Amino acid sequence: MVNPTITDTFKRIYGYTEWQVGLCYLAMGAGFMIGSVLSGQYSDYVLRKLSQQKEPGHQIVSEMRLQAAVPSFFLIPAGYLIYGWTTEKGVGVYAPLIGLFLCKYLDKL
Repeated sequence: MVNPTITDTFKRIYGYTEWQVGLCYLAMGAGFMIGSVLSGQYSDYVLRKLSQQKEPGHQIVSEMRLQAAVPSFFLIPAGYLIYGWTTEKGVGVYAPLIGLFLCKYLDKL
C-alpha cells in the first residue's frame, strides 16, 4: 500500500533524485530484517508461555503463535499514520523514514 507512493513522495516533497529515493527504501529493508528476527523470538516466547499455562497432556498447536501478532494490529496503523502525516506536512525526511521502518518492522510481528 505504501510502496507505490514512496518514489513520487520523496521526489516531489523532498526533491530527491532516483538514487536518493532508493536509499529511502533501506529504512523499510532494515524494518523487515530486524522485524523478522525479533518477531521469531517473540513468537517463540509467546508459544512457550502459552504452553506452560496449558494443562499437561494437551496438544500445543502452531496457531497459538497468532497471539503474538496482536500488538501489530494496533501499532502498524501508527507507522502508516506517522508516514502519511509527516509527508503531508512536509516534516523533515527522517520522520517519514521512521514511519516506514515502523510499518515494516511491525508488519513482521
